[in-house]
Amino acid sequence: MKIDVIVGCQFGSEAKGLVAGMLAKKNLYDVLVSVNSSQAGHTVPFYKDGIYHHVVTRQLPSSCVINHDALIYIGPGAVINLDVLFNEIEMLEDFNIPIIGRLLIHPKATVISIDDINIEKDIKLKEKIGSTCEGVGSALSKRAVRECGIIESYKLLLDKYKIRIGILSDIYKTILLEGSQGFGLSTFSSYYPYCTSRDTTTAAFLSYAQLSFRDVHNVYGVYRTFPIRVGGNSGPMVNETSWDEVSKISGYENLCEITTVTKRIRRIGFWDSLLAREATIVNGVNRPILTFVNYLDRKFEGLNDYEQFIRIADKGIIKLYDQMSKDVNGFWALSTDNKNGWMILD
Repeated sequence: MKIDVIVGCQFGSEAKGLVAGMLAKKNLYDVLVSVNSSQAGHTVPFYKDGIYHHVVTRQLPSSCVINHDALIYIGPGAVINLDVLFNEIEMLEDFNIPIIGRLLIHPKATVISIDDINIEKDIKLKEKIGSTCEGVGSALSKRAVRECGIIESYKLLLDKYKIRIGILSDIYKTILLEGSQGFGLSTFSSYYPYCTSRDTTTAAFLSYAQLSFRDVHNVYGVYRTFPIRVGGNSGPMVNETSWDEVSKISGYENLCEITTVTKRIRRIGFWDSLLAREATIVNGVNRPILTFVNYLDRKFEGLNDYEQFIRIADKGIIKLYDQMSKDVNGFWALSTDNKNGWMILD
């Protein structure tokens, strides 16, 4: 059995959904695994009838948008908002992306209640640490004292979508395991308490899915050229800059991003080599992917001619490449437009 893992190496929003879709198209995985919680959204681009679309997944693995045949599995470490899950299923089915009948959820996965969401709002977690207040931390705190809701208690609701409850007991040839958020947001990172409520490393994601580290084939670490954090009081950020400055560098006008779930304007900073190197080592990354290279120069957008790519790369991407190559041999570089602007640098 071979397991590929996708892990964010900064503060989330590294375009892991885009990477998951690319890998799902490139590799015909037998199982697509999510251990995610509902506060993080992953955007997946795809074409249907020649028209470009994109969808956001929060509970389901992003790769299921592209791979329509594999088993979809949500592991025991997932923290599930059932309303979010059901809405995702209906949204994808409306695009003729089949979910019903191929989803398996571990019986002990945690379920978020409306009380969990209200608790986080009442204690003003958003104001304190920039939390999304989706109830994840509250649900996990209840799990720690054995009082949380678990998915096997909701079987009647799951039956509508033909969702099975069970464990991943069979041996499969290939598995894609998608992590969420980013290494700098781990509850054990140096940024605590400005972090998420769980560990966000390769080892943690394997544990949440109850998969063996011995079966790991590749760890795809995803890094942005300009890391972001959510808006507000979300914690320290090395080399923080402004969207105006990144717009000037890239050549775009009025460049700006908002968070996928909470719709807040993101904070942005220059490349943090210490964070990137620590994430690479701790996560065991052997397949690094650099995203948002078009933020270094908009000429990267949509570019897939290798010679042109190399000619533009000397503006900034080679500098980042040299730093990364101390720990890994080269990386994939992607722009974040809607098509196929990406290259392997080695």
